[in-house]
Amino acid sequence: MAKEEESTPEVQPKKKSGFFKKFFLFFLIPVTFIIAVLLVVSQLLNVNVFNFKDMDIPFVASDKEKTKEQAMNNDEKVLELQGVIAEKEAQIAEIQAQLKTSEEANEKLLTEQEKILFELEKVKREKDDTKSEYSEIVATYEKMSAKAAAPAIVKLSDAEAIRILSSLKSDTVAKIFEKMTPEEAAKYTELLAKQ
Repeated sequence: MAKEEESTPEVQPKKKSGFFKKFFLFFLIPVTFIIAVLLVVSQLLNVNVFNFKDMDIPFVASDKEKTKEQAMNNDEKVLELQGVIAEKEAQIAEIQAQLKTSEEANEKLLTEQEKILFELEKVKREKDDTKSEYSEIVATYEKMSAKAAAPAIVKLSDAEAIRILSSLKSDTVAKIFEKMTPEEAAKYTELLAKQ
């Protein structure tokens, strides 16, 4: 029996087919066959499948249509922006005109201010001159004798006389009143009291 055992061929266990074998048989070869058939069909129909720009794929907007739409949208935006620019330029022109008017008004006001300051300085100088002249007159009346000052004051206007008498020292005024008539002395005393 030993011979029989030797003569029976040994049954080898079945090998499982590998992943790559299945991949080639069930996926790669059929896909390659389908691609080859599609390329032959496209060649017969004169369609270049490698140039996607010229192909019109249904339900997908082509680049030409997208470009046209973008161009139209861009044109609309440009027109809108040009309108905005024109509006802003008009506003700028208006503001510049207002600025120019304001500058002219400021220049006129500055000129008037300079004239007023000049007049003020002139009046101030005249006032100073008048004060110095007036102080000289008061000093002169202070130096004069009461006998000579009394008739001179009576000849002046009441306003000038009161102005001078109010600036003199009280001793000098008393001496001048002594040399005046009682009516004149009373008149000037009353005017000095009202002042």
